[in-house]
Amino acid sequence: MIDGRGPGCVPRTVKAFLFALFVATSVAAQPVVGPEVSSPPIAGLTDYALAPLRDGYFLAWAQEGHLYAGRLDSTLHLTATPADIPLSTPSSEARSLTVATNGTSALLAWNEDNPPFHVTYAATVRTDTPVVLAGPLVVSYFATPPAAGVRNGEYEVATGNQLLIMNDRLVTESTTIIDPFVSAAETNTGDLGTATLTATVTCSHGFFATCSTTDTYTLSSSTFHRSFDLQARFYDPTYSPLLRDPVVAADGDHFVGLLAKRDETRVIEMTPAIPSGDWALPVLPNALLIALAGNGKDVLLVSWNGNLNGQLLEVYNPVPPTFLIAPGGVHAPKAFATSSSEFVVTYTYEVPGGTVLAGRKIELQPSRQRAAR
Repeated sequence: MIDGRGPGCVPRTVKAFLFALFVATSVAAQPVVGPEVSSPPIAGLTDYALAPLRDGYFLAWAQEGHLYAGRLDSTLHLTATPADIPLSTPSSEARSLTVATNGTSALLAWNEDNPPFHVTYAATVRTDTPVVLAGPLVVSYFATPPAAGVRNGEYEVATGNQLLIMNDRLVTESTTIIDPFVSAAETNTGDLGTATLTATVTCSHGFFATCSTTDTYTLSSSTFHRSFDLQARFYDPTYSPLLRDPVVAADGDHFVGLLAKRDETRVIEMTPAIPSGDWALPVLPNALLIALAGNGKDVLLVSWNGNLNGQLLEVYNPVPPTFLIAPGGVHAPKAFATSSSEFVVTYTYEVPGGTVLAGRKIELQPSRQRAAR
């Protein structure tokens, strides 16, 4: 008998493992991918961003020297004529666009290259009848992608080495100096998660002295701090031990980070509450076509390898299976959680006449598989 006593028994630690395996297998979520919703072809689309808003979403996109922003319904269709925000010049291109909303307004932050400067701008838009409230306003001179969120109804913008608190008229109410980051994200309560990079050079002594460089990437939040030392090349400053900049994404009340290393893809739950939330996955092809999102207990990893695929990362599943999100050649995938049981994945693809912006909902349903006993 299996009771932890006598011959042929199973030790309690094994019983605990079997119980955990039973629970994990029986409650594992199964992703169900919904039908595609798509826009008409958009000429000159260069970037876009999306944020949940009540029973729908708020969308901003960059197109031919302008930003446009408006509300989407639950089927990802525009509900009104979008607001029109001109960029700094007709030939300017917006990059690293991000959106946050407090319900009554939305803040857009983005980068533009205005030689010799890299400039980060912000603007705010009403969400009920999309009109511009304030901006565009220069908020910093950094090339790193900005992050935006909401804290107590006010907007929080992380850019370069600054954390700005702004109202919907873009009046700065406070500025906090932070460590310069290479990527960042904010939760829906305004907590900030970042990935930073520090390079350390070490040289030997003597006539034949050589030097080496160590790149230290650090994932940080208010409750989490973890560093990874990776070998760079002193004599080749263009070389990076990563295939792309780190990814940081909101994951409920914390964050999830991704390091696309040259020998593996590392995904880490950025919270001490989930110490086993650490996945070492195979190298993902096309590292720039990666998106990441979390709902507080599940992490969705999106990647492209001929098709747009997803993997649902769960603590008790070190090798998550892959499922199809969208077939064929797509670009610019992005992902976010709308609830504890739903993600939205958006992407673009080219057609005659422009670029189509498309999206699919992914619902997490309880597994119908028989539990492993």
